[in-house]
Amino acid sequence: MIKLKNILNEGASKMFSQSLTSKIENSIKKIAGVSDIDYTEHRFSDGGGGFKWIWTSGRGMKSGVAGVSLSRDGKHTCTVKSYYGGMGYATSSPIYGHQGKKVGKELKGVNSWRDLDDTHLTALWKMWEKEVKKNEKAVSKWWDGEKKRTQDYYAGGGVQD
Repeated sequence: MIKLKNILNEGASKMFSQSLTSKIENSIKKIAGVSDIDYTEHRFSDGGGGFKWIWTSGRGMKSGVAGVSLSRDGKHTCTVKSYYGGMGYATSSPIYGHQGKKVGKELKGVNSWRDLDDTHLTALWKMWEKEVKKNEKAVSKWWDGEKKRTQDYYAGGGVQD
């Protein structure tokens, strides 16, 4: 169990330079076509933690996440996924991407968040950027098909084939 006293103060330190996190945030905005992006870090006193970007174009609309979870045992995982809608919405796409994928050479030698620096984030973003583009393209393709199916449904008088 993680106790509150074991969580480091969010304002006490940062893992990466502000300029690099801003650069990645701007890249995500450009790729995904969104303006609402949040970056969060979790740093625990035992060295565990992680960081992630979460973006959305609005409630129930196109969303995505890219981040890393750092484990004390060295089995770090990353998540890069995009989707449309979500739980509780009538129209929800499949989730494109992956969650919990083991991270390899990009975080070699990293045992805790204290070991991270801008070179690690740059290597991760180089890998993630391609995946974010691919996932966002898949979500857009799914949404275009969904719009077409909806148009066809109502053009046919609301009767399904």
